[in-house]
Amino acid sequence: MLDLVDHLHDVGEVSDAIAQHLVTAVGAQAAVVLVPDWSLWVVAGSVGDQREFAALDADHWLVREVVAGGRGLVVTEDSATAGLGPVPLAGWRRLLAHPVQQAQALVLLARDDSQSDFTTADLEVAAAALEDGGAMLSAALQVRDLARRLARFG
Repeated sequence: MLDLVDHLHDVGEVSDAIAQHLVTAVGAQAAVVLVPDWSLWVVAGSVGDQREFAALDADHWLVREVVAGGRGLVVTEDSATAGLGPVPLAGWRRLLAHPVQQAQALVLLARDDSQSDFTTADLEVAAAALEDGGAMLSAALQVRDLARRLARFG
C-alpha cells in the first residue's frame, strides 16, 4: 500500500488545479471549489480570491440547487448575490455555479464588471472542463476519507 502513496493526490492540489483550469476555460477572474467535509461544504481550492474559511451546510440554497439538484446556474442579479450569505465570491456580481457531480462538490466562478455576464454556453464549457477533474477530485476525497479512517490506527 505504501508504494501507492506517491501516486495519490490530495484534495487541495486537485481543487486548485480544477479552479485554475476553469478560470482559463470559461474566462473567469476567480474560482473556488467547495467540497463536502463531514456535514459541510468547505473551500478546498481557489484562484484569484483569498482562501478564507467558508462553510455551507446542506440546507444552504446553493448546495441544494447545485449539488443536490445537479444543475449549474448563472447569477447576475445584485439581489441574488446578496442572498449568498457566507459563500466565497459573494461580493462579485457575475457568478457561475456548477456541480462536480462525481465528487458531490461545487465550483463557483466569478467575473467583475469589466467582463460580460456568464451564459448557458459558459455552463456547457464548465461541464466539459469538469469531466476529468471531477473524477480526480472524487478519488482525492476518497483518499482523504481513507486517511481519516487509518488515522485511528496511529
